[in-house]
Amino acid sequence: MSQRNARTRIDGSLHPPSTMPKISTLEEKIVKQAVALEDHSGPNESLRLQIDELRETVACLDSENQDLLKENKGLKDQHRSLQEVADQFKIRMEHLQKIVEDVRERIDSANMMVRQVELQNKTLVKAHEELNKEMHEVTIQVAVFKDYKAVQEKDLEEMRTLSSEVKKYLRGLEDQLAETEHGYHVERSHSGELKEKVTTLLKLREKQRKDIKDLQKELETRVQQATFSRLDQENRVQMGSLMHEVVEAQLVGVARNRSKKRKILRWVWMAAKILMMLVFGCYVLLGLVFAYARFVNPEFISETFLAFVSEENIERIAYSFSQYLNWRNDGLLPF
Repeated sequence: MSQRNARTRIDGSLHPPSTMPKISTLEEKIVKQAVALEDHSGPNESLRLQIDELRETVACLDSENQDLLKENKGLKDQHRSLQEVADQFKIRMEHLQKIVEDVRERIDSANMMVRQVELQNKTLVKAHEELNKEMHEVTIQVAVFKDYKAVQEKDLEEMRTLSSEVKKYLRGLEDQLAETEHGYHVERSHSGELKEKVTTLLKLREKQRKDIKDLQKELETRVQQATFSRLDQENRVQMGSLMHEVVEAQLVGVARNRSKKRKILRWVWMAAKILMMLVFGCYVLLGLVFAYARFVNPEFISETFLAFVSEENIERIAYSFSQYLNWRNDGLLPF
């Protein structure tokens, strides 16, 4: 039995440190049994041998117990170090959670700023589109004016070429007249024979003078037309400048309308501020009244309420609303 107990104790030494108290109690029991055996079996050698074996097992168990205690201390130290590491890890996790919350708040603020910037960009895009439309209209008007100016310049060049051609034709006629006059002076000596020729030449001269007068009249009319066209061109140039001034005035009007809108928004903002100040003042007055009624005169509110809701005031209110309270029914009652 003692050997079985020793074996069970040796096998129990292989268990974890949680079985250490049980081993110590078993050792005490074994020692007590050995002492009893020594007292009762003096001459028995077999019992002595068993006692020696039991003592050896007890010594082995003591050494194993000390080793287990050392291991238990090492495990406790490791547990403490692990707990310290866990505490540090918790502290770091809390710090990281705070950092994550700060980053989330910054991201939310950044998203709000991005939304505001997007709204501003939308308003700017709308204003830019309106300005592009106005600039497109102005460019169309400028292009039309340039085309009209080019047409007028072409007409002026054609008139100039016509006037130069007419001048050349008049010079040719003048040369012809000079030649005819020279022939007339040469052939004057041949008066008798050349009278018919002279008469014919005089007729031709008169016709040519008529043609010259007609051409001069045509030149005068063409010159008048050219002057009128120049005046029209100048008037149209003035109209183009007036259109440019009108466009500038429209742009100035748009800017003034925007400034008016901004002024209206400012006035609305000022009115809102004043209303907020009035509301805040009312809240402050109510707070002062409640504080006065709480700490100084608890019956202040009831007295003021009774003063306002007196019999005279009630009679006045009833008299003022009597014409609305008097209800007449000329028909049959429903009951």
